[in-house]
Amino acid sequence: MFYFGPISNTTMLWLAATVLFGIIEAFTLGLTTVWFVIGAVFAAIFSAFGAGFYIQMIVFIIISL
Repeated sequence: MFYFGPISNTTMLWLAATVLFGIIEAFTLGLTTVWFVIGAVFAAIFSAFGAGFYIQMIVFIIISL
């Protein structure tokens, strides 16, 4: 059962990137990739609401910077 509709492939991609960056962050000593985790979460949210891939990339880059 889907509460918010089916999850698209790009949403799953951003969630996988979030997990990957989170794992990398867990093994580093400083806060180096935490910004990529936050950017990927926001890109996944935009993807879930149907934004285009280029918009998702722009959101990811801006939030990560």
